[in-house]
Amino acid sequence: MSKIQLPVQKNQKIHLVIDNLDNRAFGVGRYEGAAIFVEGALPGETVEALIIKCAKNYAVGKLLSIIEPCAERVEASCEVYAKCGGCSLQHMRYDAQLVRKQIQVRDAMQRLGGFADVEIRTIIGADETTR
Repeated sequence: MSKIQLPVQKNQKIHLVIDNLDNRAFGVGRYEGAAIFVEGALPGETVEALIIKCAKNYAVGKLLSIIEPCAERVEASCEVYAKCGGCSLQHMRYDAQLVRKQIQVRDAMQRLGGFADVEIRTIIGADETTR
């Protein structure tokens, strides 16, 4: 059996277009066909990332800079957001967070549950989005 060769190596810097979010809210992009996961990156953004982990068929990058931000990016309202880890999408507009959560539920129902045409209702947002 041949070993899969990733197109990136640890400590390599790459430019990456983010097109999705995973279930941990890491941005996901493809680099020469390989999935690269970048914490803090949002769909629609072009980022510079440092590859910090190479697994068998994916890699993890550390966000170095945002080359082209997306329209949904906002400043986090909490001063310790980047260090805490308690809120994974505070750097995304709240209405966009709700849309992403609906997509996440739909994807889980299709991919994990095997339901092809299930209707996912609109996510009901919170009146108070902090604390």
